[in-house]
Amino acid sequence: MVNSYLTIEKHINDEHVASLVVEQSEIQAYIVGDLHCSPHGHLNTYELPDYIDQLVTAGFEEVGLEDINKERPHKYYILLSKDKDWNIREILVFNNFHRYPRLMELVEQLDLGSLANFLLVEKWEETKHNWIDPKRNNFQVNFGRNHVDQTDSTTIPGMNIPQHHKKPVKFPGLDNDDNLEETLFKKQSINTQIMDIITMMFMGRKIFVEEERLDLLTKPDMLRRGLDEDAVRSDAGVFFYNGLFYNRSPQGCVSANLHWHTDGANDYRTEGGSNLNYCFNQIIKMDFDNRSNEVLGRAALTMYQKQCVGDLIARREATMRFAEIVKRYIEDRNGLNTSQEIDWVGKMELVHHQCDEDGNDFATLPADANKDCYNSWFIDILFEKVFPVYGWNIYVLVEFLFCLTLTPSPIGFKHGVEYALNASYNNKNFVYNFIKEMVFHHKAVAYHFDTKGRYQVSSQGLLSHHAIQLSLVNLLSLIQYANNTASDSNKLYKTMAKKPDKGGVQGSGELVSLTIVKIATLVGAIRNQNHVNNISIPSNTQTAKRLKNNYGIATKAHRRELLNKLEEVTGIENRPFLENCICEVLRMNSDNGSEGAENIRRNQPLYQLHPTRNGLKKTSQRGQESYVSFEDMYRRNGRKAYNPRYKWWEIRPDVPLMNQIGGDYDEVLTLNSKLVQDYMMTHNDTS
Repeated sequence: MVNSYLTIEKHINDEHVASLVVEQSEIQAYIVGDLHCSPHGHLNTYELPDYIDQLVTAGFEEVGLEDINKERPHKYYILLSKDKDWNIREILVFNNFHRYPRLMELVEQLDLGSLANFLLVEKWEETKHNWIDPKRNNFQVNFGRNHVDQTDSTTIPGMNIPQHHKKPVKFPGLDNDDNLEETLFKKQSINTQIMDIITMMFMGRKIFVEEERLDLLTKPDMLRRGLDEDAVRSDAGVFFYNGLFYNRSPQGCVSANLHWHTDGANDYRTEGGSNLNYCFNQIIKMDFDNRSNEVLGRAALTMYQKQCVGDLIARREATMRFAEIVKRYIEDRNGLNTSQEIDWVGKMELVHHQCDEDGNDFATLPADANKDCYNSWFIDILFEKVFPVYGWNIYVLVEFLFCLTLTPSPIGFKHGVEYALNASYNNKNFVYNFIKEMVFHHKAVAYHFDTKGRYQVSSQGLLSHHAIQLSLVNLLSLIQYANNTASDSNKLYKTMAKKPDKGGVQGSGELVSLTIVKIATLVGAIRNQNHVNNISIPSNTQTAKRLKNNYGIATKAHRRELLNKLEEVTGIENRPFLENCICEVLRMNSDNGSEGAENIRRNQPLYQLHPTRNGLKKTSQRGQESYVSFEDMYRRNGRKAYNPRYKWWEIRPDVPLMNQIGGDYDEVLTLNSKLVQDYMMTHNDTS
């Protein structure tokens, strides 16, 4: 293939209106945009006359050099010859390399001929199965960060490489490089320098010079391997070869030409991205072992930016903007070093003062940046009310945790527990007593007592008996899974939020799941404390919605990236604390400056995981600190008899529930719903 013609077809409203034909010179570079919507390909010298004949027959007019910047015909074609440089609105083509010694020096360093012979002659048997593109009918090695599926753990989070792009890493490199990817990065670094010279001459700027791009798109081991930072300024790259493949054409008469195609997922934005393809190409000599003479082919290094790279940069900008807002919020609350401390003595003084005024045994105060006060409410209920009756019993504790999904109000939850304990003599399960007594006394399990709940309950007022039993079985199984040191936090929370028949817990969305896991950890049911720190911002919460609507932080991965960045910019490793700071900032900005609220009981201690020991740090209302080990918690509370009607922990998953616990029926969760009232008119409670 002595001559190769790059042909670009321009379409408007699905009508072919223009063709640009770029004649291949010995050494050439071009910069072209819109290849995501303009078909393009390569023709050889035999195909070109036929292609031009078809254009002329279809009414296309040739536009010459003197008319190229004037108003063009409706349908036209342009022949960009190899004897000059072209800088028109569609494309920049540079052919006159020999006039510039520095460019020729870089071309010699690039040495595409050695790379092509290495891959297509010396290593042909290894390469021919990997990088022949049957759709485009050419040879191409892709590398860089440019696609959709995250598969390479060595890349920066958010940068994506599909499986087949990992092949160069395993393939040997040229000139003693560790691997082919290292070779390709080095080649692309030289290509970037070539393109910088050309774009400075014709466009007055270098390509991709943003520091943010350099920071984001550098492999973690780039500096260790001594690779030039210019190698990643192109963001992604391809090594192309168009020419004779001797195993495909034993007679030597068929060339491997690049068939017509459009580029996928290009970034059309002019800011934060670049919808331009930068290509260096040249005619090279292939020394095939079954040819008496050298065979000519076209090799190229192409740089391009895909949309996901521009999306990454835009996402990082959104992350940094909001991270700075949260950082300032934390600093305004006494600085980064002291903001995690809770003035428990001062808080309890406010509690007692408010309780004396309104006659309640609790007070509602502005929420702290973490949820230690909120969680302490439930831990105190366990220590003061549940353990004295049932001891430290995992089955009662599982039912206790399940009740969190039914009652979003801490005040309502406390009353529900008290009612259930008073009815414990009736041989019913704790959870059923909780439900029935709350409905009997207050007409609804989710009764708020004029306080604000932490989350919403969506039960439609009815809850299946079988769903309760399955949820309890699944929750116990998930607690056991969480204790495994190899357990995955994301899997734990995601599974818990599923439906019971899918292994989840009824009514336990991601937000409730975080609370369940934290309380289970605080009382030693979950001994693996990694899960309470490996939290994310749950979907379908006000926090997630506000991040999406106000700051463009729309995905779970992006929210996780935000937490990672906050750890970095604040130096605070307490992810639950940071997650709550995000919630508070968004609430203040979205609800006319209002802050969250939490309930604290009179004389309630503050319970927190001890930072260095295996247990809890307990802080009294006077600020006195003591240590409660998990071993002492189990031993002192013991395990008292629990022999309820439904021993759900004995349920076998391979036997139908009906055969183990009887028929299904609905538990009524509220009498305030017309749906439930109509239901009760036609159904009898079979429990």
